[in-house]
Amino acid sequence: MVPDALREFRDRLGKSQADFAHWLNGRLGRKYDNATISRWESGAERIPAKVADFLEEEGRRVARVIAVANQKGGVGKTTTTLNLAYALGELGKRVLVVDADQQATATEGSGIDPIAVQDEKRGLEDVLFGQTPIRDAIVRREHFDVLPCTIALAEAQIKILLDPDNGRFVLRERLEEVQHDYDVVLIDCPPELALITVTALIAADQVLIPTRASRYDVRGIPLILDTIVRIRRRQNPELDILGILPTMFNRSYAVEQQVLTDLHTLIAGKARIFDPIPRSTEVDQATYAGDLPIRVLPKSHSISAYRTLAGEIAHG
Repeated sequence: MVPDALREFRDRLGKSQADFAHWLNGRLGRKYDNATISRWESGAERIPAKVADFLEEEGRRVARVIAVANQKGGVGKTTTTLNLAYALGELGKRVLVVDADQQATATEGSGIDPIAVQDEKRGLEDVLFGQTPIRDAIVRREHFDVLPCTIALAEAQIKILLDPDNGRFVLRERLEEVQHDYDVVLIDCPPELALITVTALIAADQVLIPTRASRYDVRGIPLILDTIVRIRRRQNPELDILGILPTMFNRSYAVEQQVLTDLHTLIAGKARIFDPIPRSTEVDQATYAGDLPIRVLPKSHSISAYRTLAGEIAHG
């Protein structure tokens, strides 16, 4: 690896020399500092073979794209997306959250102002059709990055509709531009089977389906499973189901226990059903206050469940 390639790799990660040294030490168990990185990048010191081999292997890695989708609203898609992203980042994964819901809840939940995003034209809607380069729109957060969106994403769906041959592939094409920058990309989909949801499923490798343990929520799961089958047949044959994630689950409610049992019967081996995320009023309150629950409630049972899920995804 030559100095320029090292510098380009560090720039893609968006890290200072000191942060890059810390990241590298965590991966390789070494004690490099920013002065060492500076000498490597200037050519004053040879890049060790172990470091060069590791970085070249990292550069060949392609991000795993997971769409978090369910046509039903209020099932915890955004809460799952953001807390899972943070937990994966804690495990050392490079994570990008793509807000594909025009309500911009993942954007706001990450502490980003959608109005500013719209004014500066650096939302997903600006990226999809080439108005803004994707790297210029990505915002760095603690433990993960965000490609934000605004209400103007609704207009992008019209453009997708008007280009039936290629419009549905635009998100996949944009994500391919940063596929070596991340380990995991999480797409927060809208609560409907809209065109942007279809676009996300075409771009994804896997689908995670959050659902509440409610009779009406569970009834909608076959619909999204049928949509996945159609996407596989026509546009993305590699699309897989990561699993179904029961959320906001209260074990003390017999009806929710019964719904979970019914869900296992309904799915009958068609997809994995993850352990439920427990309901927590603390998580609800933190979300309402604009805080990221995993950051402010590290000992919550719900957050522990998200960390367990992140571990399964990271090592699965």
